Amino acid sequence: MGFDHRPFELTPLPTEGGSFQSPVTRLKYWPVEYNGQLPVWAALELRGKVNWQELREIEIGVYTFCYTEIGSEPEKWDPQTRETADHSLPYIFAKVLVDGTITLAAFEESAYRDAGLRPLMNLISVSLDQEVDALYPKTISMKVKATTNAGRVIDLWPRDPLGHPNKPMGDDDVKTKFRQTVEPVYGKTKTENILQLWWELKEMSETELVNAINALDI
Repeated sequence: MGFDHRPFELTPLPTEGGSFQSPVTRLKYWPVEYNGQLPVWAALELRGKVNWQELREIEIGVYTFCYTEIGSEPEKWDPQTRETADHSLPYIFAKVLVDGTITLAAFEESAYRDAGLRPLMNLISVSLDQEVDALYPKTISMKVKATTNAGRVIDLWPRDPLGHPNKPMGDDDVKTKFRQTVEPVYGKTKTENILQLWWELKEMSETELVNAINALDI
């Protein structure tokens, strides 16, 4: 695991005059670790511009923490465990290019060990980009330079994934994330019941809440 060794200051707690941090909490829209959120959006953007089968090379520039966490170790290009796949920029990026999304199914063993994805992953290189690094953490960004077999170059510089304080999720985004994550486990009907309960939570008394949870049978 990598560490960011740059100096930092601890801000005062809210009880000592500091501000509450919940309004600037970063939410994850996709089921990957946080540094992998923007690569999903970047891969989707690239996918909208070119067929992945036409690509010859994909160069990705990232900030230090992203590089050390998900883009610097050889095993990221050949994940053998769910934890490595979840922390693999090449795997996440390539998987989204091919599938057009990323779900919990991407972290089944048969998916992340799929030898058919390795050639595309091997087209991806990851390096530290000083311009991107200078913007972090106020702005999360990455640079993508994709080159096709015909020599066409596509440059992208996406910034701030959905769920970042600079691009907060709306209610519909939160509901979509919830459904995508919970439906494979509980099914559509029970998921909708849980979601409705969650959304009405602040209006319920303790007794109403306990009764509602018991009625869900989860």
